[in-house]
This record gives sequence, structure tokens and C-alpha cells, in this order.
Amino acid sequence: ERGHATLLRTIVGQQVSVAAAASMWRRLEALLGADMPPEALLAADFDALRACGLSRQKQGYVRSLCELVAAG
Repeated sequence: ERGHATLLRTIVGQQVSVAAAASMWRRLEALLGADMPPEALLAADFDALRACGLSRQKQGYVRSLCELVAAG
């Protein structure tokens, strides 16, 4: 599927088990909504994303992706 959500899911799933990636994705959906708008992720603070399971490195990647999408 095309779109930023597919790239987000790929980043979330990098170097973790399938079960861990699915759990992190569910927490992100609960925090940001099922469509995960880039602006919602950019507005989320570090600790909220960390609670979803995103490391500092992954947060850097997903924030960069969302900044690019938001900028068009």
C-alpha cells in the first residue's frame, strides 16, 4: 500500500520481532489514530512515543518522514 503509513510501519518493524512490531503499531494507533496523520506524530512528545516503544533513533526516522510528508 502506498503512503506514509506504510513507511512508518516499515520503520516501526525494523529489527524487532513481528509480535513486538504489532504491539508498537497498536500503541501508536491508539495514540495517533488509525490514519496516523503526520501532524499528529509531529505533535506527540518524546515520552509519549517512547511509551509506544519507539527508540530515540526510530523517533528520528519517523519524525523526519512526517516532516517531509507535511512539507509536501
